Amino acid sequence: MSIILVLIVLIGSVFAQEPMIAVHKTYGLLVATESFADSELSRPGATALCSKNVLALYESMPFSQISNLCKEQDATRANILASARQIQECAQEGDTILFSFTGLGVGGDFGDPMLLTYDSSFTVNALADTSIRIDELSSVLSKNGVQVVMLLDASLNIKLDLVSDSDPQSMTTAGPIASDVPGKYLSLSYAPIVGVWPQNPNLFGNTLARALGGAADDNGDGAITPGEINRYMVAQINAEAGTPPGARGEWKSAAEPILTLKRQGVAVLLPEPSSWRPTTSPALKRTAIIGGASMLAMSGVSYALSWRAQKCLEEVCYQDRDEYDSAILVRNTFLWVTRGSSALGVIGLGGGLILSPKNTSLSLTARW
Repeated sequence: MSIILVLIVLIGSVFAQEPMIAVHKTYGLLVATESFADSELSRPGATALCSKNVLALYESMPFSQISNLCKEQDATRANILASARQIQECAQEGDTILFSFTGLGVGGDFGDPMLLTYDSSFTVNALADTSIRIDELSSVLSKNGVQVVMLLDASLNIKLDLVSDSDPQSMTTAGPIASDVPGKYLSLSYAPIVGVWPQNPNLFGNTLARALGGAADDNGDGAITPGEINRYMVAQINAEAGTPPGARGEWKSAAEPILTLKRQGVAVLLPEPSSWRPTTSPALKRTAIIGGASMLAMSGVSYALSWRAQKCLEEVCYQDRDEYDSAILVRNTFLWVTRGSSALGVIGLGGGLILSPKNTSLSLTARW
């Protein structure tokens, strides 16, 4: 009876597993528009800068969590919005979406802030419908409990002429900048205000690539937080250009790591990989194995006794009807004991072998 009680406890422990440690993920969407299908307008170097940022993220994120639209023909309005929706659907509470844009756009002084896509139509009436407005992109990426970080490199002093039959217009690709992004998101842009132009158009992109690649890890813990990215970008751009980048959102409170670097020899406390095997104490595991083996041994003994009772019946070792009925009862009893003890033995021994001994939930691991 005690063995059966132990097996009942064992079976209960299989279903009473410890809750899994939640692992927050970061998803990246990186876009570049270097040239355009319907215009000679261009942003030289955009594809290369975008690719640098992708390579930097590969040092800390799985390939499957990065959407790369750095090739100009890939950066269409439909592709960008479809990738944004896919990432938004994948992201769960506690996750982060990192959006980076390198190209050209229109700031708030010239109407709705928008990003110019490869297939933007440069006419007065069609520009807004063929580009991506910041409020539209923000709405697609937004999800309860998901942190959104926007890194915008689209402020250049380039003249944009819009075609119209009656009223042609000219504007400057002055944004969008961080102040055009809703304040509930974290956003950075080269220009703090419209009209601040970079002397080095590659400064923001190159600084961002270094930040994402590990330079922003100012405390050397092998992980990067949004706050660290902000501090590094502000310090580096301010030192080189004399003007800090534009920033909006609660960067100071963004202290949870979103990137974990794959540095050789850096010791980082990491949760043990989750396993399908339930955990239990070593003592209960041993008890389950011993109990299961004992039940299997018992089934062997009871089978031998049932076989002996069957032989007695075959050799007519009974004297009358009562002895015959008694022999039948003995044989059936041993058969049922054999079946029951075999089943319990398999459950106990198998469960004991499957169960993983409980140990500490964190280990000191060197990330390579």
